[in-house]
Amino acid sequence: INRFLADQMLPPIILQLVCYPNDSLSRSIVLFLKYNNIPFELTPVEKMNRNELLEFLPDYSEDLGFPILKDTESYIYECHAILKYLFAKNEHVDPQFYPSDIDQRTKIDIYLDWHQRHLRKNGQKALNLLNVSPRTSSDSRPKSVNMERVGKVIHDYLKSLQVLEKRFLSNDGDFLCGFSEPTLADLVAITELTFFKVINIDLSSYQQILNWYERVIAFYGPLWTEVHESFEEYVDNSVKVQQKQQAREQKIKKYGKDATGGNRAPDVCHTVLFQVPPIELFAMLTDKDTLSELLGSECTFSSKPGGLFSLLNGQVTGTNLYLDKGKRLLQSWRCDDWPKDHYSNLKILFQPIESGTELTLNQSDVPQNYVKKTDMIWDSQFWNKLDGVLIRNILQQEIFENLSPHSVYKVFTDSHFCSKLTNKTCDVSRGVGGDISYLDGTVTGKNIELVTDCKIVQQWRMEDWPSNHYSIVKIEIKRVAGGTTIVHTQENVPVAFYRQVLELWDRHFWKKMQQTKSM
Repeated sequence: INRFLADQMLPPIILQLVCYPNDSLSRSIVLFLKYNNIPFELTPVEKMNRNELLEFLPDYSEDLGFPILKDTESYIYECHAILKYLFAKNEHVDPQFYPSDIDQRTKIDIYLDWHQRHLRKNGQKALNLLNVSPRTSSDSRPKSVNMERVGKVIHDYLKSLQVLEKRFLSNDGDFLCGFSEPTLADLVAITELTFFKVINIDLSSYQQILNWYERVIAFYGPLWTEVHESFEEYVDNSVKVQQKQQAREQKIKKYGKDATGGNRAPDVCHTVLFQVPPIELFAMLTDKDTLSELLGSECTFSSKPGGLFSLLNGQVTGTNLYLDKGKRLLQSWRCDDWPKDHYSNLKILFQPIESGTELTLNQSDVPQNYVKKTDMIWDSQFWNKLDGVLIRNILQQEIFENLSPHSVYKVFTDSHFCSKLTNKTCDVSRGVGGDISYLDGTVTGKNIELVTDCKIVQQWRMEDWPSNHYSIVKIEIKRVAGGTTIVHTQENVPVAFYRQVLELWDRHFWKKMQQTKSM
């Protein structure tokens, strides 16, 4: 009798769960335990060193990972195995979580397998690339983010959402796999999907998922809020981490650090100048009403990652992968006549400059037969209508055997010399900041830098260029054996006038300088 009474006085065996509390796997187990009134003790991995882990968990292996459940002398690894173990061992658990019917149980197992290989895999990749994984301590997070890789992973993540909606939510039931009540499948899925707040995915295009999401949360009621209290703090901290990373990337871009490289050249590469600040230009390209008005065609645009867009009456469609207001835009982009389901990767960067914004567009994976057409669409349907100037740079090297460095310098800085050479009226100031006019006023501008017989830098434009658009001309002069060489660079030449500018230099300057005797 005494032994029986002693046994009755022993404390109940408490399960011990070692995990990362904010990870989706851990939250699904905690939610299951609390909902079914199963007592347990939670031990965060962050509060245990390796020796403590080895002492507490003799079978611990880094290959197995967390969460890990300890039940007396047994250790259960992997989230799905833990949930099934808890279901089987606790008779009072609602059988609907994992029905005994083999067909119904198989449906749940199919989802759990798919979930691990697709939805969770892509979601965790995105979190790791953004350096906000709940399984990584903040001290060890790297400081750089490859947004192109993030964009590709988010593209795969969005495909997983499409499968989730079409395959697992298309049945008559209110919950996954056609069930009328939540199962283990819903429990695992919804805790993983909460990361959309961190990745900043727009779920408005997935109405079935949103409706299901709300039903599952309503099912768990106040318990959901209790379990996710620390998770909401993690979400806020993750947003701050990403903001700091973005600020750091802007500093690197401005002041430089190191090159990334390694990727093949994009199929379409544009540099476009706009006379509006980056934040205004970004709004022009991401607001549906503004786009519709400026492009003169119907446009729709969801301004969140994962949101869909349709431009030029449906000629261009795609998905927003990442939006950094006034700084960067990543999209999955296609034209309606491309091969079915073929999307390109589009990256647009917004860089503030003195006159407004320099926009850089890189577009890769464009179908080979559509590269030229895509290039033309951007110029004719976007840049022209948005008052942007698509630009190219000129780089030339010329050698003049008959001219000295001083003679070359005088061609561009002496009004009489230049007029005589070109047979056109030229009025050129000899001082920095002074106005210049070449070829009867066809070219105008001002001097920016003058180093006698060595270098000339000018602000330079042609009379029929877009209003207030200037290029920068730099002529470096150097004496060489047998004559003089110059390196001529000209930045920000409008593409529409590129050949005309080349012909102007060749016809009015280089050829005539080659034919001129020593001056």
